[in-house]
Amino acid sequence: MMRFVDYDLAMLLREKGYDSGCDAYYHIMEDEDDSRNTFEITGNGGFDFFNEFNKHRVGAPRIGMVLDWLLYKHDIYLDAVYYTGGKWKYIATYVDDRLCDGEANASDCEYDSSNDAYTHGIKHVLTKMI
Repeated sequence: MMRFVDYDLAMLLREKGYDSGCDAYYHIMEDEDDSRNTFEITGNGGFDFFNEFNKHRVGAPRIGMVLDWLLYKHDIYLDAVYYTGGKWKYIATYVDDRLCDGEANASDCEYDSSNDAYTHGIKHVLTKMI
């Protein structure tokens, strides 16, 4: 959960109102293929980059920071669960046990890593629930 989100997820988070401090960012360029390769860590060890009022860069939070934001701002709990066969799934539910998008069970898809499960789970939550 210490990994940074990818460019596409960073843009989706910004669109959905994520503005907690980040210690890394992506440059936004006209050619989206170039943007994915312009990742930078702030360099001072702090979480001092914010999306607000920044038109040329987008914050790249760590997955754990996004999970905290979902939990404390939107009351959504998301976790990656290891299944037999070396595969991972994600589980999303509201804190008060309401179902997320009609299901609180694990996703139907299986992923090769916990990072992939978290990334797909976050994208699902952001597009279907927020």
